[in-house]
Amino acid sequence: MAALRQAKDDLRKIEITRRGVKVAEARLGAAQAALHVAEIYLEYTRLRAPFRGIVTSRNIEPGEVVTPGREVISIADLSVVELNRSS
Repeated sequence: MAALRQAKDDLRKIEITRRGVKVAEARLGAAQAALHVAEIYLEYTRLRAPFRGIVTSRNIEPGEVVTPGREVISIADLSVVELNRSS
């Protein structure tokens, strides 16, 4: 009788563990989805110039919210450099 009771108790513990694993897997899936969304949003925070150059001025401070059309940096295009020689 004690062995049967122990077996039933063990079975109950296994079922509880299985449910816990399923909950943990669901939470993991939700966390992975949230990470994926955060990575996509992070891409929207990166500024890319259509050419190679050097940043000559920064017109905003870290943490500022910017709106479309606002100049946030100035970049010098180094693909064409004009050299003036004075005599």
